[in-house]
Amino acid sequence: ADPATAPPTEDPAKAMGTLQVKANPYATVFLGEKRLGDVQGRATYKVPAGTYTLSFHHPSGKKTYTVVVPANETVTQEFRAPRGR
Repeated sequence: ADPATAPPTEDPAKAMGTLQVKANPYATVFLGEKRLGDVQGRATYKVPAGTYTLSFHHPSGKKTYTVVVPANETVTQEFRAPRGR
């Protein structure tokens, strides 16, 4: 079968999931090495299903999580910035 003409639902390697991030008050979000952008509140990204390293960078600290995004499902990761003193 030609992968260019195969429907995406029949190719598990191309299955997509949804990653939802919540940053309070805000953070710069990275998925692996890729910068997704600055998030204030909530943001949603369509990503290929898989396991990712998700990092939140904020002036008062950085937090890293491992997230598993299942095909055709949504995963949510919340980040709360540490209180600066």
